Amino acid sequence: MADIDMKGVWDSIVEARAELGRFLDPPPPIPKFKPPATAADIVRLERYFGFSLPDSYKKCLLWSNGVQNFVHRAPLLSVDEIIAHNGQGWEVVEDLLPHLTRYVFVGGPDSDDFFCFDAGTSAGPELEIARVDVNGGETRYPGFGAFLTQYAAALQKAVANEHADRANLRP
Repeated sequence: MADIDMKGVWDSIVEARAELGRFLDPPPPIPKFKPPATAADIVRLERYFGFSLPDSYKKCLLWSNGVQNFVHRAPLLSVDEIIAHNGQGWEVVEDLLPHLTRYVFVGGPDSDDFFCFDAGTSAGPELEIARVDVNGGETRYPGFGAFLTQYAAALQKAVANEHADRANLRP
């Protein structure tokens, strides 16, 4: 999944979120990108985590070192934010997957969703992603790149469904 077209996927996500804003009240917030990470940032994060980052996630960090409003209100944390949290403050993750609190890379105080790497269940170069929510739900993805492309596709499907719903409305 390292060959992911990061610009294309992000463009798709931003466009779909903006299009959904025409149909939803309140509209979903549009992702806001931070400046790219450096090679040194990536090395620091790999040392902190204790494993090599998946290529798709590295590519994302080199595109943007953190994204506000990544999934709903949940931010994709920057390298500095991940290290500063030091696995603390993620009560939802602590309750459901306590062994993964150190590896949270999406989440914040106003978040309903938290994403973390699970190196213990991964067999290939892409680390499995565990997504947990405040209602106790857990979803797994085979890797960051797979999640990102599935998320973009789900947003595009939501836009298509909204258009279809409007087309079926009676005057």
